[in-house]
Amino acid sequence: GEIFGDPSKKEWSPNEIVQKTASLKGMSGAVIATNDGLLVAGQLPPPLKSETFAAFLPQIFGRMNQYGKELQIGELNSLTLEFQKAPWYIVKLGTIFFGAAGKPGEIFPVHQLKVIAADMGKQNR
Repeated sequence: GEIFGDPSKKEWSPNEIVQKTASLKGMSGAVIATNDGLLVAGQLPPPLKSETFAAFLPQIFGRMNQYGKELQIGELNSLTLEFQKAPWYIVKLGTIFFGAAGKPGEIFPVHQLKVIAADMGKQNR
């Protein structure tokens, strides 16, 4: 609630989380997806499609997690990537995925995204 400017509010719908995350300074969008890649809520700038990104979140995370196991560096917690100078943050939270897209050349609010993800994770146990 504090990050979204409403500290008294404790419950947020998936659509509200996506909209508020996308409106943070330095952000261009966000997606919440199920374990099997179905879109729960999403808001990404064109030409990106929330449904397509949701479908790939489990695959991206799964492959990187497998590489981590093969390298014997442990279980993957989250990913921070950059595509065409635009940063992305992806995290698995129990049975859902949260992905957030930043704007190229702007400060990416990773700390805020981790706080949002931690709160979402508490609700999705």
